[in-house]
Amino acid sequence: VITNNSTTSNLRGNLGYIAPGEVRSASGSLTAGVANTIAFAWHNPEAQDVYIKKVVVNISTGSVTANSVIDVGIADDAAGTNRGTEFYNDLDANDVDVNDSWVAGDGGTQTKWVLCQDSASATDGWVVGQILVAAAAALVGSYYIEYAGK
Repeated sequence: VITNNSTTSNLRGNLGYIAPGEVRSASGSLTAGVANTIAFAWHNPEAQDVYIKKVVVNISTGSVTANSVIDVGIADDAAGTNRGTEFYNDLDANDVDVNDSWVAGDGGTQTKWVLCQDSASATDGWVVGQILVAAAAALVGSYYIEYAGK
């Protein structure tokens, strides 16, 4: 609410629209599971394409299963169908650590901002983390995604 010269105006956010270059973020929890299940799935909430600036995966409790890894990338849906551009390839699910896709040595493969389609698109509108090779039954942690308007 803005009051100017005794006049009150109510401002409403442009839900579903992000200005070019505007930065927003989202976060959530990792879900433990068996091999080939999804540890997290984030859907672009905007009604337009965005650039994913970075993905941070914080593993606070490791999977305690040898060879358990997580691949994080752009996908067509929450199930990880047609996972494409990756932020992490074979991130060790047993390594208790905060992994930033832009930090050298953190296992990230991202070298530039990655396009994520709008919320209504049937392709490339998700960022998913998929557990691969072996179960991650004890996995506990969180993810953080930073994105910008296109």
